[in-house]
Amino acid sequence: RISPVHHLHSSEMWPFSSVVSSIKEEQMKIMMLQREIQMAVNVARARDTLQWVGGLYSAFLSSVALRAASGGSVPGLVVLPMVAGGFFLSNLADMAYGTKMVRVRKEAERILSDPSQRARLFVPPKQAPFYGMYEPELATDEKFHAEVNAVGSYWPSFLGLEWPMPSEAKPGAE
Repeated sequence: RISPVHHLHSSEMWPFSSVVSSIKEEQMKIMMLQREIQMAVNVARARDTLQWVGGLYSAFLSSVALRAASGGSVPGLVVLPMVAGGFFLSNLADMAYGTKMVRVRKEAERILSDPSQRARLFVPPKQAPFYGMYEPELATDEKFHAEVNAVGSYWPSFLGLEWPMPSEAKPGAE
């Protein structure tokens, strides 16, 4: 469907369509630059974190190895941070220097192209001013998520709190 505003911007109807196209292109370039700067800052932050945490992890491993080499006892519980730290640093190194960001981008593309994923992840609350723009996804959302309740209806019910709270009467309930 074509909106009335889109129709007005066609080249036959509006003499300034080339100006609008030029402005849109400049806006897209600025958005692209902002995105690239933010991504570069995030990767730089990951690399910095990797250096600091990697240094701390190396010092920890060195101290454990020195303790073991000197004949001292090393508690068995030390294995847990050694293994967990290795996984954490591997994940961080993959993001900072590997292909993790490419895999994440491809997964984002897959999510955006799948209507059921879009309905599951992107439908905003009904109070959002752009809620109606998700019309194609709303039917799928209602179909698959009709039995899913708000978080507050699940927990902390053991504390005796009611949902909805008395100030939030359900529509039609008296």
